[in-house]
Amino acid sequence: MSLRRYFQLIGWSMIVVGFAFWGYHWPMARFFGISMPAPPSNAALDKALSFGGLFGGALMLHGFTCLGMATVRDTRFLRCASKYLLIGYGFLAFVTFAKQIAIWGTDGGALLLLAVTLPGAGFLYFIVTERSGSTAESNRERQLREVAGQEERARLAQDLHDSVKQQIYSMQTNLAAAQARWETDQPGARDALEHARETARDAMSEMIALLDRLRQDPVESIGLIEALRRQGEALGYQSGALVTTEFGSLPSPDRIPPGAPTVIFRIAQEAVANIARHARANRVHITTGTEDGSRLVMTIRDDGRGFDPRQPRKGMGLASMRSRAIELGARLAVDTAEGSGCTLKLSVPLIDPVAMRRRVYERRLLATVLPLSVILLAALAWPSASSYIWPVVIAGTAFAATQVWPLVRLR
Repeated sequence: MSLRRYFQLIGWSMIVVGFAFWGYHWPMARFFGISMPAPPSNAALDKALSFGGLFGGALMLHGFTCLGMATVRDTRFLRCASKYLLIGYGFLAFVTFAKQIAIWGTDGGALLLLAVTLPGAGFLYFIVTERSGSTAESNRERQLREVAGQEERARLAQDLHDSVKQQIYSMQTNLAAAQARWETDQPGARDALEHARETARDAMSEMIALLDRLRQDPVESIGLIEALRRQGEALGYQSGALVTTEFGSLPSPDRIPPGAPTVIFRIAQEAVANIARHARANRVHITTGTEDGSRLVMTIRDDGRGFDPRQPRKGMGLASMRSRAIELGARLAVDTAEGSGCTLKLSVPLIDPVAMRRRVYERRLLATVLPLSVILLAALAWPSASSYIWPVVIAGTAFAATQVWPLVRLR
């Protein structure tokens, strides 16, 4: 069950429970050990019982609020809301437990305790077991991305002007020369046509690389290795540098963190753009592979003019790369000095599938045992309500057993 579906389930459940208290709070008083006097009724008791209707209305309001939250598709918002609801349900369960111990001591109190404990247990389960696809970005990170996006658009416009536009102009010049020499100098016309064809191939490669930069996620369509190879080819055409690549085999998909290929490509893209614009390199070497079987490593090395890492840099290119690496839990190292080239090394930790599955089962077991212990305590404290509570205890124990068995097998 998804978190949105659980919000819907809790919403409708609270509406039903709230309606029962709102519409039938006088008959329900008997479940809490309150005997209704014969007419004439007790005015003070009537006023006290009327708060049961108010309590029912509050539960219905909570239910409709949960249904409204279920329409939101932002998972991060739902996870954050779950934490606050867990605190609220925990406080409500504590108050209900205290009232049951001190005042009620009835089946109705035990059932109410069960009704407010189970929703909180569900929210605890989702909070503990659900992995965040990505963490919420800080304001600083969002600002970095906005500035980096503006710089990327400006860089694309400059690259189109400096490379593709110039290549198209060169093609036009060569074709015009071929047309002028066609009747009088056919060898020269053929040479001009050949130059035009070479320029067209270079322009096509650069346009492919530029389109990859504009795509939201080119790695999904062509893969990480092919995307990096295209970036290297485009860098060679654009800067004239000799670009060599060495791509090792990638680990299995279940070992690569979610979103890692896209982040690796974006960092490589930024590094390649910096080399093209600032490095004046003659040789560039791009490698990918695994290190010690536990990390995916990408290295980009150039023999350009480098820079002093202690000096503040204009623009947000390096800051954007570091922000992406931190978001992924990776380590980004830049080794450079003025006149000594630059080496960028990105190291991404790989996932241990067995350890990951073990942590999932452990979290599920913890999220089951904690509320189950509260429900079991209620069953032992009020044996008269055991017929309502013990089925829940048995079901919870069976579910906990389904989490213990995989843990034993993974040891």
